[in-house]
Amino acid sequence: MNRAQLISIIYEAVDREDDSYTFYKKAAEKCVDSQTKSLFERLSNEELKHKAYLQNFLETQANDIKIDDSEDYNLSQEIDRPRLSTEMDFKDAIKLAIKREEEAMKMYDDIAQSCLDAEEKNIFSGLSKMEKKHKTELEEVFLNVGFNEVW
Repeated sequence: MNRAQLISIIYEAVDREDDSYTFYKKAAEKCVDSQTKSLFERLSNEELKHKAYLQNFLETQANDIKIDDSEDYNLSQEIDRPRLSTEMDFKDAIKLAIKREEEAMKMYDDIAQSCLDAEEKNIFSGLSKMEKKHKTELEEVFLNVGFNEVW
C-alpha cells in the first residue's frame, strides 16, 4: 500500500469516528432513560476525541499511532448486539456500544494483519488498540454495574 492509500484509509477512519459521534449523539437525544442518555453523550464525546486524534495524525504526517494496549475481557463474545431503540435500557445501550467498538477494532486488526509493511501494520494496530481501549472501558462499565446473571 502506498502513502496515498494509507492516508485515504485514515480519512475513512475519521469519517467512521464522525459517523459514530452522530450515531451516539442521536441515540442520546432519543433516549428516555437518563443513565442511558448520559452514556451515549459520553460516547459521542469520546468519538470526537478519536476523530481529533486521527486528524492530528494526518496534519502532522506522523508515521505511527501510539496507543497503550489495554486488557480485553472478551465480554463482547458473550453478548448479543441489541437493536437501537428509544426505549433501550442502560444494559442494552452498553452492549450495543461494546459491539460497535468491537467491530471497529476487528476491522483495523484485520487490515493490520494484511499489511506487509511494518510501519503500516503499526498504524493499523494502533487504530485497533484505540477501539479496543474504548471497548474495554465499556466492558468495565458493564461489569461494574452488574454481572449478566443480575441483569
